[in-house]
Amino acid sequence: ALIGFAIINGRLPCPDTTGDGVEDACPSVLVTATTGGNLPWVTLGMPNQDPWNQAYQYRVNNAYTTTFTLSTTPSGNGVLRVCSDSTCASLLASSVPAVVYSSGKNGAIQPPVGVDEQENANNDRTFVSHAFSNVSGSEFDDIVVWLSQSVLANRMVAAGKLP
Repeated sequence: ALIGFAIINGRLPCPDTTGDGVEDACPSVLVTATTGGNLPWVTLGMPNQDPWNQAYQYRVNNAYTTTFTLSTTPSGNGVLRVCSDSTCASLLASSVPAVVYSSGKNGAIQPPVGVDEQENANNDRTFVSHAFSNVSGSEFDDIVVWLSQSVLANRMVAAGKLP
């Protein structure tokens, strides 16, 4: 849905920050900024909740919420990254335009909540993705997906929207 939106509009949507499912304005278009909130499900024509009745969360690099080019590159605090744990000992992806995640059955607020789930819920630019765990202190049931620069650029070029 994000790629389809980008192909149609030449940009990624801003998050829904009011809870109505419609994309709201991003406060900045700087490559050094990101905006988070709910996935704008009405705007994207998607379900509004994950299987556990939690809103899908969404964080986007603001440089991609306006018309972008193949040379658009996030920097500084605009760099969204996905790691294998909360210490980011192993980097899975960096400089991603957008991250969508589900906080799982516990909603990242009901115990038990592991440190990796806490990282996903802290509203910053680092996310954790790994297999389910019910080990005490390391509980993890979040589902994290990200849109890479390469995939987004490939789909935009294939659709004739870039270079």
